[in-house]
Amino acid sequence: MCTKPNIWFFLLPLLLGSCQKEEIPAPGQVDAELASYLEDFINEGEARDYQPVIDPAILDIRFDTLTGAVTGQCLTYSDGRREIKVSMSFWANAAAFDKEFLVFHELGHCLLDREHLDTQRADGTCLSMMHSGQGRCRNTYGASTRTRYLDELFQAD
Repeated sequence: MCTKPNIWFFLLPLLLGSCQKEEIPAPGQVDAELASYLEDFINEGEARDYQPVIDPAILDIRFDTLTGAVTGQCLTYSDGRREIKVSMSFWANAAAFDKEFLVFHELGHCLLDREHLDTQRADGTCLSMMHSGQGRCRNTYGASTRTRYLDELFQAD
């Protein structure tokens, strides 16, 4: 007695082999060039007895193409994961303190849950590195002001 082969015998391996899940990167992926900034941020917080609100293990930091005048973004997802995108074009031309300022500002959003703070000092300079960059105060982040800005960034509410 001759039996016909079941068509599913042939189609099932083909169908299963063609279905692949979209690969989602594991949380905690940090671009190698940005990793030292994350480490410095955590060290600066620890030096001020302050721990991040969010676990850095659920944070992704990477370069991306951002539109308009946006140089960095902190994105929050429903699963708790946070993602920082840094503008490649900004990074290519930025000075060292500008790079640190950008990454620390975005980490302020993503790890410390800080909002923008546009308060200015009497001289018109920004009180906080968490300013919005909308021109309400003058950013003076650099060698002589770094400690003051970082002290304010990590101050407990």
